[in-house]
Amino acid sequence: MEFLPDDLVAGILRRLAPRDLAMARGVCRAWRSLIDVRRLLRTDLLPLSTLGGIFINFHAQSFSEYFFPITSTAISSMADYVPFSSKRDDRYVTCHCNGLLLLEGDYVVNPATRWWTHVPPPPSHRPLDFGCTFLVFDPALSPHYELFSVRQLIYRDHVDSVVTEEGSQWPPSSCILHVFSSSSKAASGWEDRLFVRDGEAAAIVTDKRTRMVKEDSPVYYKRATYIPCETNIVLRVSLSDTKYRAIKPPSAIGVKEVLHLGKSKDGVYFASLGSTGRDGVERLRIWVLSESCGRTEWLSKYRADISWALRENLESWVLQDVNYKYKYGHLANDCNEKRQKIAYGTFLILGFHPFEEVVFLSQALRWGLAYDLTSSKLQCLGYLYPKKYNQFSEGEYILQAYPYTPCWM
Repeated sequence: MEFLPDDLVAGILRRLAPRDLAMARGVCRAWRSLIDVRRLLRTDLLPLSTLGGIFINFHAQSFSEYFFPITSTAISSMADYVPFSSKRDDRYVTCHCNGLLLLEGDYVVNPATRWWTHVPPPPSHRPLDFGCTFLVFDPALSPHYELFSVRQLIYRDHVDSVVTEEGSQWPPSSCILHVFSSSSKAASGWEDRLFVRDGEAAAIVTDKRTRMVKEDSPVYYKRATYIPCETNIVLRVSLSDTKYRAIKPPSAIGVKEVLHLGKSKDGVYFASLGSTGRDGVERLRIWVLSESCGRTEWLSKYRADISWALRENLESWVLQDVNYKYKYGHLANDCNEKRQKIAYGTFLILGFHPFEEVVFLSQALRWGLAYDLTSSKLQCLGYLYPKKYNQFSEGEYILQAYPYTPCWM
């Protein structure tokens, strides 16, 4: 269609389904420009402006809990349609990217449409630990998704040697990563790709047993995945150009502070939360990543003291309580659990609002909060403690949380 008039091409493209139109948008610059200028792709189907809620992984839970506004579109519990065996399986979220979720057990799920698929195992000659596998999905570019693993970074010349050997550079100058693509024509969908380091190494491994990559939620921004690592280094991985770069953390971080990597209105954010020494008061500091003119640096963006006593009560969010309903379904109507009124307690960062200058917190594992960074207003969203949680868990704490943007394609 290179020599056809734009009006004729637009008429043809307009007849495509949203998923196919999103794929066509990634064919070439001319088609992308034509689709965008004429607004052929319904952006309301894409995760571009709406926050659905927050998936939260509580310790010893089989499923991620969903904490969401009462006014938002309901999302069905994944326990209703994703295969699950109570004796052996867990189906909690391990990664989120633009509306798709990666679940424990190697399932990729779109909760908005109830679509799911199981990722096939990698070839037997390339054993893979899925503990730190990450998901990449950008529906504005393509309907296909990719997975890649970075738990074991492998030298190019020594396929079986793990890069976290004592005295080695991290990340290495080059390595092979296992990558799965839903568009691959290979039998398994998996392939080995050579990645090259862009820039200098960030650390020297001092203990061969060190796990350099954390099992925390990564950030996808402008075709790159940002992964939190040990010593608070951030690893930037780009599947499009097969390069990775180590980004050192802000220099002003304290030893005992709670740290969080996330994405918000202006890009990739780094947050720290630490006690000020006063009861119920936490000091919040936030940096935004700048990658311009060949320089990569964290720029200080916000600094505030947060006190639970200064909150505004909204209580407009609810917890789905899927674990309680699954384990105690016959008792669900009999539970009148008393909400604990706690004046003070530890704050925990749940994540950033992807489109607004807001950070989400939990307080004493009981209340979900939203702190507006521009107005310095703290709002209590609702009660997020799972029903009867203390009866089926030896330890009560949050492992990870994932702000969720629905994708209706």
